Amino acid sequence: SGKTHTMQGSGNGAMRGIIPRAVEQILQQAALMQSQRWKFTMKASFLEIYNEDLRDLLVMMNSDGSLKQRNTSSANKISIKRN
Repeated sequence: SGKTHTMQGSGNGAMRGIIPRAVEQILQQAALMQSQRWKFTMKASFLEIYNEDLRDLLVMMNSDGSLKQRNTSSANKISIKRN
């Protein structure tokens, strides 16, 4: 137990989880590199694996809570099964 709290945390400062700390470090490094005239593009995924299902946690939502349609034909859930 406690995996979600470890990953996401609760609040700011010392209560931040691994994900917000990692994102902060990545963005700080990106800002430093941009100041040195580096040019790059960053993309991110935030996935959850639960009961052999892989879900995209960055799926766009409408204001009513329903899922927005994506421009791609891929679904936001993929099942992973062992042979």
